[in-house]
Amino acid sequence: MRRWPPICTGRASCSLRQQARNRSANLDLLWPLLDVTTTLDPNLIAAYHFGGMFLSDSPPRGAGQPQQGIKLLERGIRANPEHWRFFQDLDLSITLTCEIIQRRQRLFWKEARSPAR
Repeated sequence: MRRWPPICTGRASCSLRQQARNRSANLDLLWPLLDVTTTLDPNLIAAYHFGGMFLSDSPPRGAGQPQQGIKLLERGIRANPEHWRFFQDLDLSITLTCEIIQRRQRLFWKEARSPAR
């Protein structure tokens, strides 16, 4: 009977932690790459759609850079006004961003009113 090696050894878990730490550094380069890509090819619909949504979404599902995501989707609308889905994506990005801000405000006020302060 063949024995499989353990899924995560000490060295592997250390490597995973290091990759998780480096993930934010790698995502910081995403906006400049999308900027160059869409500047060179303004009709690249996938770059606007997926890039804008991924930039706007909060971690760990996205990059957590909603301002850049919204900026990219607005640029997509200017370059491709006939592509109606950008309007939907922009609306969703703004809604998610506002929802996150409202959640943070509620949490802040809850904390400010807590008797532990």
